[in-house]
Amino acid sequence: MADEPLYKQKEWLETQYWDEALTQKEMADIAGVTKSTISNHMRKLGVERRSSAESKHYGKSKPHDDAEWLTRMYHSEGYTITEIAEMADVSQGTIHNRMKEFSIPRHSRGKRVSGDREQLENEGWLRQRYIDDGMSVGDIAKELGFSISPVRRSMKKHGIEFRETSEANRLRFTPYGSKLRDKEWMRRKYEDEYWSTVDIANATETYPKTAQGWLEHHGIPIRPFKQSTSLAKMESPVPELYDREYLREEYVEKGKNTPEIGANLGVDSSAVQRWLRNHGIELRTSAESLADGNLTPLTDSDWVKQEYVVRERTIYDIGDELGVAPGTVSGYVERHGFETRGNYSTPQNFDHPVRSEWEREIANLLKQYGVDYEYESEEFVVKYNNNKRYFPDFVTDNFIIEVKGHVRKDGNEVQKAEAAMEQYPEKEYVVVGAQLPCDHHFCFDDRHELRRLFE
Repeated sequence: MADEPLYKQKEWLETQYWDEALTQKEMADIAGVTKSTISNHMRKLGVERRSSAESKHYGKSKPHDDAEWLTRMYHSEGYTITEIAEMADVSQGTIHNRMKEFSIPRHSRGKRVSGDREQLENEGWLRQRYIDDGMSVGDIAKELGFSISPVRRSMKKHGIEFRETSEANRLRFTPYGSKLRDKEWMRRKYEDEYWSTVDIANATETYPKTAQGWLEHHGIPIRPFKQSTSLAKMESPVPELYDREYLREEYVEKGKNTPEIGANLGVDSSAVQRWLRNHGIELRTSAESLADGNLTPLTDSDWVKQEYVVRERTIYDIGDELGVAPGTVSGYVERHGFETRGNYSTPQNFDHPVRSEWEREIANLLKQYGVDYEYESEEFVVKYNNNKRYFPDFVTDNFIIEVKGHVRKDGNEVQKAEAAMEQYPEKEYVVVGAQLPCDHHFCFDDRHELRRLFE
């Protein structure tokens, strides 16, 4: 495993994506692969994606989409459109368009700013401001009364090396009066008061990654995660968040969701999610969170092995028994390290595959009754929800028969049933198993009653 590429390691993907708050493009650059490769392996390894709200929190929105930032860069800090485009990693045309969209007035052509030229040519003063005081080029230009360009030219002339992009961005996007720039304050909070990077980030309205970057900038050694959490636990008003065993019991063993745990602790659910990830506790998928069935057996590796590997039951059978979606079962099978099979199996004496034992039972009954049918025939396509396609299980001369073990809360089974009845009014819609809109419904235990439809 140690020689395995970074992008194939789930722990690395989760650390970079969640803890370091990197985008998939940034992760791809580090790993030397394409963004699609990162995306594919995140999906394959079950790395949960950020929601739209989380994506905004983790900084996936571009700075030039923020009218306030763009105005500050252009008018307050004096950057040129070319320089702003370089900062945002977009074309000058994009910046022009955003400024027009936000009605940000442009400087008049030929406008020149007359500032303090004596200080501009003072190498010692420039080094003091840029290196010792940690000011950005924009801050220096603003103080001198110039645009960015002459300051950069003067610094180059005096051989003052510019900071690396990551360091420059940290300074540029951190307000000059921020506590993050205060080395003594950072040292006191982190070393004396045992604050974590999350605590510092919350206090300074930034991200943990940024807080850690400033700690490193100030030369303050970063604690190992376990040591950091054990120290912070003693001082935290919510010590339970630092207690892995507590969170594991509440979330995994008791099956509580993050809003419930958060309500008990008096914190937001996002804080609970963040600490579950910090402790290496795998979050449930959205489908699993919405499931109203029994997830407990799926957490037992031996049970999953017995049912899926030894007995060779399909994920549909297991899902029907537990009242959960097939995708949820598949996720747990992979999580326990078992190789997944195809979703279909072809029983003896059948000329078509089936997805589950229930479908095999209904197919056997139709054969016993001497009823000709087609299984998931492409000739009987049902369109629903903006031209999505669905192929009913069994189609006979007069009936469409759907075998359904479980109806998910977030599923589209109802829309499929209603669309089938509307598009094929000449056939009666029959459901065996769960309750759905239909012309005839049979519980699976009463499946033999199907006979009367064909008498």
